[in-house]
Amino acid sequence: MDVLSHPDAATAAAPRFTTSAAPDATSGVRCLVLGAGGFLGHALCAALQDHGAVIHAYGRSLSAAPPGGGASWTEATFEDGPALAAALRGQEMVFHLLSSSLPESSNRDPAADVVAQVVPSILLLERCRDAGVRKVVFASSGGVGGGENPRKYGDGSVAFTYRLLARAGGKKG
Repeated sequence: MDVLSHPDAATAAAPRFTTSAAPDATSGVRCLVLGAGGFLGHALCAALQDHGAVIHAYGRSLSAAPPGGGASWTEATFEDGPALAAALRGQEMVFHLLSSSLPESSNRDPAADVVAQVVPSILLLERCRDAGVRKVVFASSGGVGGGENPRKYGDGSVAFTYRLLARAGGKKG
């Protein structure tokens, strides 16, 4: 799959994505969507289903399962190693959309955020390698913003946080 783009970034409703890839680029591809019950996960599952992907959705709550059916679902947390290992079996692509922190808590305790976010993501990459996953895609909507008018959260924090640095592996740019 090439580029997923949102047709109207200004809307707050769950986005519908379009892809610049050939319509059959994901047809039949086994995809695990970690964080499938979230804002990005719902939309991504719908887009992948539209293009014929075989989806396994993974998230904390079955009640947040993506609409439309057609996807198998694992209700578990990111920290549940056995559930994650089972969900990875047989997958070709993994979309990592999970997060468990907010900008305010990240800024308050950046070391704890690294332990909670980066370490599990590294373990995920190792598990993906061991399971033979061909491609891992990471995305986050937790730090959208920047420029002269950074996005402000309800807790008063701005989008640029220690969390973003941690998720980027300390790279700034």
